[in-house]
This record gives sequence, C-alpha cells and structure tokens, in this order.
Amino acid sequence: ETAEREASEAARIQQVLSAVEKTNDRYDSFKASLSAAVDDAAEAALKAVCDGLTPAAIERLTHTPVEVSNGAEAAAHLKDCQHLLILTGAGLSAASGIPTFRGAGGFWTKTYDGVEDPCEILTLKFFLEKPAAFWDWHFDFEDLLQGKEPNAGHYAI
Repeated sequence: ETAEREASEAARIQQVLSAVEKTNDRYDSFKASLSAAVDDAAEAALKAVCDGLTPAAIERLTHTPVEVSNGAEAAAHLKDCQHLLILTGAGLSAASGIPTFRGAGGFWTKTYDGVEDPCEILTLKFFLEKPAAFWDWHFDFEDLLQGKEPNAGHYAI
C-alpha cells in the first residue's frame, strides 16, 4: 500500500512539474510575442509619424543619440534641439537617497515570494497568483520613495 501511495504521489508530482513546464513555455512564448508586437508597433508608429515628412525632418526624429561629457557640450548641443530625450542611469537618483535598483541592496535585488525579477513581479499573472507579494512589492517601492526629493542633477536636466 505504501509503494502504491508513493507511486501515485510521484505520478502526481510529475503531472504538476509537467504542467509548470508547459506554463513556463507558454509564458516565455508570450513574452517573445509581446516583445515582437511592441517592436512592430514602435516601427509602425515611427513609420506613421514619418509618413509625409521630408528626409531632413525624418533625420531630426531618428538621428543617432549624442553623448556628451560635460555641461558645455550639452548646452551647445541642446541649444537648437526641438525634441529631447535624456536617458540616465539609476545613479542619478542615488543623490536623492534612492538606491540604484540593481546595485548592492538595490530594490530589484529583493525577492518577493521567491521571485526577484520585477519584470515578472509587475505582471497580471503574478498579481493573480500572489497578490500579497505583489502588494508587498508595491508598498515597499512606495516606502522607498517617501520623503525623497529631486536633486541638483534632476534640476539640471
């Protein structure tokens, strides 16, 4: 009887593992499909924006980003810009007391119900399966931002 029970439990465990593997495969497929759809949408949006524009206008919208290393270079480049996007590292907010996300003790290094990756935590699937962990993450993030103010770097931008 014990052998039968163990065999039955082993079979059930195998079924669960198989179901988990299938779910993971479907999730990976979904992520790949979503990524492709976002890329296609971005390309279509750019094409729609550029439709009817002159080549010079398209160049202004799609040029290679400019890297600058000091304020004078930045000011010279920004002087005539009509559209601007500035990407910074998480370190910009460190001066405001917000730790870098991936650095030692960073917010994205924390685990919530066995999950560390915020790209997984911030999904409907995670919310539905682990709502308490989802809200723990949310409230921890809000707590992290409490009392923080923009710093000189933010104002300079």
